[in-house]
Amino acid sequence: AVLKNVDSNHDTVITKTEFRSLLLRSEICSSLQAAGIDPIALVDLADCIFTEDKSELEVHELVEIVLTLRGGNTATVKDCVEVRRLLLAEIRKLESRLDTMGCLMR
Repeated sequence: AVLKNVDSNHDTVITKTEFRSLLLRSEICSSLQAAGIDPIALVDLADCIFTEDKSELEVHELVEIVLTLRGGNTATVKDCVEVRRLLLAEIRKLESRLDTMGCLMR
């Protein structure tokens, strides 16, 4: 219910802007802290949660993601595989940009 109040246009998806406005509310921050989630860390992680490929999330998707970010959670093999996948994707993007720059410099 709390997240739906932040969904300013009531389209059942949360954007990065809506997410950041959610984190400005003291009652939300208190609830997150009570659940073992660091709201300040969430502000820093907003760019990781909302990516170029996924600029908005269904409310239930966001809740799942936020719950996995609790400080008491331990990393799983699945988490490590996901980090590896994301790093490889970023490396490929960087290599592509460097190749493009190399072609421009020739």
